Amino acid sequence: MRWDLLAVFTTVAETESFTRAAERLGLPRSTVSRQISALEDELGARLLHRTTRRVSLTPAGRRLLDQVGPHVTALGKVAPGDLEDGPAGTLRVTTTPDLGSALLAEVVARYTLLHPGVKVEARLSLQLVDLVGEGFDLALRAGAKSLPDSPHLSASRVGTLQLGLFASPRYLARAGTPKTVEELAGHDLVSFSGAITAEGLPPPRVLCDDTAFVRGVLLAGGGLGPLPTFFAEQDRANGALVRVLPDWTVWTGKVWLVTPHAAHPPRRVVAFRELLHQMLYRNIILSDGPTSGAES
Repeated sequence: MRWDLLAVFTTVAETESFTRAAERLGLPRSTVSRQISALEDELGARLLHRTTRRVSLTPAGRRLLDQVGPHVTALGKVAPGDLEDGPAGTLRVTTTPDLGSALLAEVVARYTLLHPGVKVEARLSLQLVDLVGEGFDLALRAGAKSLPDSPHLSASRVGTLQLGLFASPRYLARAGTPKTVEELAGHDLVSFSGAITAEGLPPPRVLCDDTAFVRGVLLAGGGLGPLPTFFAEQDRANGALVRVLPDWTVWTGKVWLVTPHAAHPPRRVVAFRELLHQMLYRNIILSDGPTSGAES
C-alpha cells in the first residue's frame, strides 16, 4: 500500500474536506480526489461518503484511519511526489495574457526542459482565478499595493512593474511629440481598463481590456498609450515604438507570485518558484529583492 495515498486519506479524514486537505498538502483538489479513488480501488472498499457540504468516513474508512492514523501522524504528512527523485506531476499556473506571453512563457519553456517529469497547464485570463477552489499551484499577479492577508494563500513579491507612455513614429510624425504632461490633452489616448489612474492623462479615445490590443493599435499608429515597460521593450529597441515623456511613469505596481499556503509545497512548485525568481532577476523587471506576504 502506497504511503502517499495513506497520507492524503488521513488528511482528508481529519479536515473532512477535499478542499481543506488540498490546501494543507499543497496539492490541487483534483489530485487529492484522484488519490483517494486510487486508494479505494487498491483496497476494494469505499472509504469516504462524499456530499456537497462535507466528507465523512464510511465504516471501512474509520477502521483504516484507526489503524494507520497514528503512524501517519507520528511520521508526518507526506505529500504525493515527495518520494520521487525530482519534481513530478502537473503544474497548474495562471496569470494575465500579457504577463504570460512576456514573462511566464520563457520560464515554462526552461522549466519543462530542466524537469522532464513535470507537465504544465497554464491559464491566461484577465479574471482572478480561485487558486484553491480550482486547484492551481501558483499565480503571477500585478497590483499597486501589498496583497491583503489570507490564511489560504501566500504571496512573495518578485519585482516592480512600470507603465510608460508609448507611440509609433508614424503617429508622432502626424500628431507631434508631447513635451509635457499637459500637452497630452491634444492627443488620442489608447488604453486598457485600470491603467487610467495617472493625473494628466486625457480620456481615452480607444479603451479595451487587453494590453496586447493596446500595443497593436499603437503599432498601427492609432494614438499613444500606456504599456508595461518590459512588454514594450522589444518594440522600443527596434524602433517600432517610442517612449513618450521618458522621465514620466504612468503607473508603478508590484508583481507577486501567489501560491496556496502549504507547510511542505510539492517539489514541482518549489522548483518552479526558484526558477522564476532566477530568470526574472536575470532578465527583465526586477530592481528590488523579494518580499513575502499573504493574499486573499
